[in-house]
Amino acid sequence: MPLNFYLGKKPELTKTSNISFIVPAVDQSRGGNLNNEELLHTMHLATVVRQTGRKVQVFAEALSDVNYVDVMQSAFVFVQASTETSTRAIALCDALSKHGISTCLTGTHFSVLPAEGLHYSPFILPNDFNSNLVGALSAMIEGKDLDTWPQISRRNADGSLHIHDFTGTYFKKANVWPDWTLLYNWNKLHRSFSIPVDFAAPRPISDILDEVRQYRNENINITLISADSCKDSVRLKAFLNSVRTSRDTLFKSWSGAICPALAADMELASLIARTKCSGITFDFSGDFAISTMDFSDGLLSHGEMNRLIENLTIRKINVHGIFHLGAEHDSPESINEIIDFACNSSISSVDFRLVSPMPGTDFYRKLHDSKRITVKDWAFYDGQHVTFDLPYIAPWELQDLLLKASRRFYNGKRAMDSLLKLQFKPVKHWFSSRKMNMDWLRYNSDFLKALKLSRHNINIPFRFDLNIVFADIYHQIQLATEIMKLKHVAI
Repeated sequence: MPLNFYLGKKPELTKTSNISFIVPAVDQSRGGNLNNEELLHTMHLATVVRQTGRKVQVFAEALSDVNYVDVMQSAFVFVQASTETSTRAIALCDALSKHGISTCLTGTHFSVLPAEGLHYSPFILPNDFNSNLVGALSAMIEGKDLDTWPQISRRNADGSLHIHDFTGTYFKKANVWPDWTLLYNWNKLHRSFSIPVDFAAPRPISDILDEVRQYRNENINITLISADSCKDSVRLKAFLNSVRTSRDTLFKSWSGAICPALAADMELASLIARTKCSGITFDFSGDFAISTMDFSDGLLSHGEMNRLIENLTIRKINVHGIFHLGAEHDSPESINEIIDFACNSSISSVDFRLVSPMPGTDFYRKLHDSKRITVKDWAFYDGQHVTFDLPYIAPWELQDLLLKASRRFYNGKRAMDSLLKLQFKPVKHWFSSRKMNMDWLRYNSDFLKALKLSRHNINIPFRFDLNIVFADIYHQIQLATEIMKLKHVAI
């Protein structure tokens, strides 16, 4: 934060009743991004905390810099974490606690592994908390007895741990819609930022429309977030029909991820085109056979899927494809087939990812029990690093195929063809993809060296751990503290 930011503003050195929320980004050196589901969860939680009468502010690292002077004056700081951001979340809590700031970790990762988080933060708020959340949050923030709130995992005064057994379900706060003005720098962000909207069943369609109506006077884009309900064409068509028949202009555009097999529904494709859809994301699960792909219990040939994608692109709807590489049965041949399909299709943009075994899942337990986990640092579970041994492909070969996949899709010919057609978005994708690849190679040289070593020593099991030091976090917090002290002395 530049020094002129503080001119004329005398910081309070005593803690206020302000509550801060921080959503860490995946380490920027590893292609930092924003997890929409985690941000949506945080905004819900922040809106609930505001009901306690406190001033609340949310910082999302992937959207803007964290104002650590504001954070340092907070009475309490919540840090949200998914698996790939958990290492950074721990560093944040550690740095803040050293300066006397009370913290609470929340999010999917520490809901599953609360004992790990309690080494760095005194509280873990799990995602399945759903009973009188406002009262529990008030008690935790004010330092009251939490015995009546067993769902909050915590470190007791005697050093013992109270662990809540996560049920694996996620709480839904009915009729509580996130107030996005709580997001730091909201006025600068909202014109270009797509707001995540919880589309998951069994949330009523009317409830979703009520939330969207909050933004109808804004030039806003929304993104439908759902783990499973976008496999339900009936539910999606009901929502889009309600949007189409609404007298209000609810949003500028919408986007979302849907099951690829739903694209075969011509009625749905027509509704998508008529309701200001800016883009559709297809998550290709990675289950590719020689001539067919498994799309959510329905088999479609490559040709059929290509025709469905073309049906959307001719309606000027961008199609983004997510391809997961490195499943249990994958071989170099099957992975190359996946890449070939992406390159030969009409998909507008792609995101190639590696399969990552997430803690708490049967897949992770299976790999852990068979000692096939090769990387223990959670920061590498971002879909861009090989984290376990596969039976039919070496770790180095899999990582190499991932790096080449983006280069093959975003090739110079594709960019030039788009430029000749005056289509500038693919050219932008080409430049950003090249830059991300170069950055990834530069910041992951040690990781690649370890993989190359394993390639030359095939009889030696590949195990790789990095002690990532987030020096920038500690430096920024220390700088904020020193600036506050200096400003106090000057005034």
